[in-house]
Amino acid sequence: MSKTHDNLQFSRLISQYFSVDPSLVDGTNNFSFWFYRNYLYQLIYSRFEFENFPKTWDLDYFRDQLFQGGYLGITETDYGNVCLSCSYSGINPYNKPTHVVFANPVLGDFNREIGVNVELVYFEYMNGFYQNIEQTVRRYATLLANIDASLNTNLMNTRVAYSFTSGSKNALESIKKQYDDVVAGNTAVFRIQDSDSNIETNMFMTNLKNNYIANDLLVTKQSLINEFLTIIGLRNANTQKRERLNTEEVHTNDEATKSLVDMWKDNLNQCFDRAKALFPYLKVKCKIKKFDENVTIMPTTGGTENG
Repeated sequence: MSKTHDNLQFSRLISQYFSVDPSLVDGTNNFSFWFYRNYLYQLIYSRFEFENFPKTWDLDYFRDQLFQGGYLGITETDYGNVCLSCSYSGINPYNKPTHVVFANPVLGDFNREIGVNVELVYFEYMNGFYQNIEQTVRRYATLLANIDASLNTNLMNTRVAYSFTSGSKNALESIKKQYDDVVAGNTAVFRIQDSDSNIETNMFMTNLKNNYIANDLLVTKQSLINEFLTIIGLRNANTQKRERLNTEEVHTNDEATKSLVDMWKDNLNQCFDRAKALFPYLKVKCKIKKFDENVTIMPTTGGTENG
């Protein structure tokens, strides 16, 4: 069995395979899913700053390929120093690749040797693969889209308040006209008493408050967003608590928020350092964007104030 590493398509296939995509209820192929997928990736991109980013690299392309694909190759070409999507092959004693294969529609197909004339840049290596964050994004985008679907259904159900039944079509038409006049805002509504008025007409009312769960769905939605924010290193507060949070409670998850993004930043900078050893003119460096440490979050209003 060949030990050649050429797993770009394989890793993306794994991401698709383990994503949530039910057969009866499509959790991914809907507008809400794609809205949240884009939103969550924007949050990820916003966490990272790249100082001295080379002019021959494209930042939008770099972010997409790095976080959605998992890795890129840095090398020199006739176009200049580039950082492009690639695959890899070969194996060294540590089960990592030795060569990079480029297939670019403009620059063509070409191979490079890692440590000689190319370096890989990635944010995480685990279980023998350069990881991407697509699985995580798809998971939370699917959950958030499902909450939106439940929220829409619940809001529509709260519109149903009254149901009328009668043995007379004329009586129902009369009641319908009365109801239209009432909801139109008329201060007084009049009805002529006739023979159909003596026919029994029943009205059924639903308890809207018992059926209304939109507030609970919104709390659950914010909790999911907070989980995701913790993963990508954005501090967040406990929205389950209704009263004002104190400073200690606001900072309870600071270590959790810093653990992953700090590892990703360190991995990226180590990759950039290896690239600088091959191409000394490169000065690129990854930094994590800072936030105000003295902000207290008010979960009931979504506002903030200085603590």
